[in-house]
Amino acid sequence: MVGKRHLIIAFSIASLLALLSCATLVPVASATDASFESIFDGQASKLTILTPTSGAYLNSSMVTISWSYNADDLSYFDMSVDDGEHVAVNDSFAVLELLDGRHVVEVRAHTTVNEVHVASVHFVVDTVAPTVSVSPTGTNISIDTPIVAMFSSDIDPSSARFVIDDAVHNATWSWFGYVATCDMTAPLTAGHEHHAAVYGRDRAGNAVSEQWSFRTVDGGTVVGRYLYENGSAVVNMTVMLDCGLTAITDDNGRFIFENVPVGPHDLSFVNDWQFTNESMFDKATPVVVTAGNTTDIGDIIIVDREVLSITFTTVAFVVVAATVFAFIAFFAFEWYEKILPPYN
Repeated sequence: MVGKRHLIIAFSIASLLALLSCATLVPVASATDASFESIFDGQASKLTILTPTSGAYLNSSMVTISWSYNADDLSYFDMSVDDGEHVAVNDSFAVLELLDGRHVVEVRAHTTVNEVHVASVHFVVDTVAPTVSVSPTGTNISIDTPIVAMFSSDIDPSSARFVIDDAVHNATWSWFGYVATCDMTAPLTAGHEHHAAVYGRDRAGNAVSEQWSFRTVDGGTVVGRYLYENGSAVVNMTVMLDCGLTAITDDNGRFIFENVPVGPHDLSFVNDWQFTNESMFDKATPVVVTAGNTTDIGDIIIVDREVLSITFTTVAFVVVAATVFAFIAFFAFEWYEKILPPYN
C-alpha cells in the first residue's frame, strides 16, 4: 500500500512538472498582444516608401503615398499622418488630401511573427504660385541702377530665366535668399525704354512670371559745394546752369542738378542778399555732362569783393598815414635843428 501511494504521488508531481514545462514553451498570442519588435526602415529593407521622395515639394493637395514590402510574413499595414493615430490600410498605397505645409507620413508593416517594420517620409505641399516684385520701374532711372526680382518664396534657380531687351541673362544673376539681382556687365543705355521679363518655378513647380519696362534718364547729374574763403558753407544761394536749370545750396553749401542735358555747360551763381553788388564769382565754372552719370565739381570758393575793397582801403589808409607821419617827423626835425644853437 505504501509503495502504490508513493508511485501515485511521484506520477502526480511528474505530470505537474510536464504541464508547467509545456506552458513555458508554447506562447499565447492574441490580436491585442502589444509585445512586438519594431524594425525601422533604416535597420531592414523589407518596407520601402516609393512615393513621394523624402524632402519633396508637391504642388497638389492630393498626395499619393505608395510603398512596397518584400517579404511573405505580412499581416497588415497601417499609417499615420503628422503624428496622428495609426489607421489600418488594405493596400500598399493611400491617397491623402492635405493642406499646404510640411507633412510627415509614417507607414508600418505588421508581420505574422509580431514584428513591425516602420518607414516614414516628409514633404511639403505648396499649391500657391509665388509672386514677384521687380525694380526699377518708371522713368528717369539711373543707368547704373541694378535690376532686381524679389520672389515671395524659394525659386528653383535652374528654372529661372531673365530677359532684358530680348537678351537672356541667366548666368549673370546673383541670388540672396528669395532675391535675384542682375550683375550687369555694362551700364544701361541712357535715354532708352528698357523691357525686362522674369520667369521661373518654385520648388513645388508653381510657375511665376512678370514683364515690365522702365526708362533711363536722358541726361546726367551735376553736384558740388560752394564755400567762403574761411571754409564756411554758402547757404540758401541760388546757383544756375546756362541751360536755365537752377538749384539752392543746402546747409552744407551743396547743390544738385538732375536731368541736365548732355554736353558742356557753365555754372554760376545768382547775386543774393548775402553779397553786395560788387560781389561775384571770378568766372563761370565749366562742366561737361554725360548721359546717366554724375559729375562732381567739388568745392567752389567764393571771393567777396567788398571784403577785398575794405581790406585794400584799410591798407591804403595805413600807408598814407605812415607817409604823412614821416613827412611831419622830417619837417619837425629840420625846424628843430634851425632853432637850436649850434653844438660846440
